[in-house]
Amino acid sequence: MKKFKLSVLASTWSKHGDRWMLSGYHDGLSVEEIIKTTAKIRGLDGIELIQPQQIHRDNYRALAKLLVDSGLELCSIANSISSRREYYRGALTARDPLTRQQAIDSVKTGLDIAAELGVKRTNLWLGREGYDYPFQVDYAECWDLLTDALRQCAAHQPNVQICIEYKLRDPRTHLFASTASRTLRLIDTVGTKNLGVLVDTGHTLFAYENIADTIGEVHRAGKLFHFHLNDNHRIQDDDMVVGSIHFFEFIEALFWLVQVGYDGWISFDPHPLCEDETRSVEEGLRFVQGTLALLDRVGYDTISTLLKNRQAMDVYHLLQKDLFRT
Repeated sequence: MKKFKLSVLASTWSKHGDRWMLSGYHDGLSVEEIIKTTAKIRGLDGIELIQPQQIHRDNYRALAKLLVDSGLELCSIANSISSRREYYRGALTARDPLTRQQAIDSVKTGLDIAAELGVKRTNLWLGREGYDYPFQVDYAECWDLLTDALRQCAAHQPNVQICIEYKLRDPRTHLFASTASRTLRLIDTVGTKNLGVLVDTGHTLFAYENIADTIGEVHRAGKLFHFHLNDNHRIQDDDMVVGSIHFFEFIEALFWLVQVGYDGWISFDPHPLCEDETRSVEEGLRFVQGTLALLDRVGYDTISTLLKNRQAMDVYHLLQKDLFRT
């Protein structure tokens, strides 16, 4: 069976609220408690920490030692520039030079920590780089500011990858890095080798993309740098347990991850509102491991041959025959 390196975002155990309960339904854990909890989940190889909320200049050496002692690898550092009040009118696209420089410096700090710890990748979600209304921004100016800032960040630590996590909207109603194709265009404009795409399956579904098709598109561009797993109902970014809603689409996605030869990390990224956080990760693990075992039994070559006929029911028949023992 294909063995992917599996990790989880530490934010899984953070407070997650909704519009009516902003403080959330869980108390949240400290970063040290999160690492210890993650280490107890059988099947996980690593964790992703968020900079500067969880990992920063003052604690990264201590956390690195704790990770080693816990048997976990720090697979990526997520640079957060979307959760500060001063970025409400843009971070990397801010017109105020001091605000924009602060955001750029924050990304560079995450890159420096990654480089010192030997971490090969960082995540970057551009949640503040967008707009809400017609006539709110100069689109060309924002695009130039964004590409220039990304070029500066990429050049700062050229041996560390920056994985752009695109999203259709939220918190802005329109984001500049909104779809896989648009993000590839952004990366091509910046023109640096260490800038690539983080495919978050929930964001892919939210953008009404097909996950497997997106995997192929980003892989063909040579930019499939990282992969996050969660699920939703497509109308918003629910961050639900992988496979709980779009069952067959995730089976197809994992099939194509294997077929394209993806050898990077897969990170579970649920944000449980009312469910138990640890169980949400454990059931996601069960789904991935079970799906990979299913694909092994049915056979990748068998499925590939059936795809040539373009008859979806042929593949469904084999999958359901195995799943339902009929």
